[in-house]
Amino acid sequence: MSSHRQWTERGLAWIGAFDSIPLLAIVETMRSLDLFKESTLSHYLNMTLSNKLQRLFEPPPPPSKPKRAYKKRRPKAGGQTAAAIR
Repeated sequence: MSSHRQWTERGLAWIGAFDSIPLLAIVETMRSLDLFKESTLSHYLNMTLSNKLQRLFEPPPPPSKPKRAYKKRRPKAGGQTAAAIR
């Protein structure tokens, strides 16, 4: 989290963000899953906190632009079509 200086500089919002994250519940869930060694819990908890704080402090990415609908082109006036060439 020290890599995100702009987060820590937000003062009370930074502290308030931690109040909104259920840290003990997250750690208990991680332990109950039996996926993490006790020695690696801190690493994965750091990743989890970073993701949660990112959602709180950084705006979501802008939605992608919708793809343009394909429009069938009309043949040019006076031009030959494939059927007329045969």
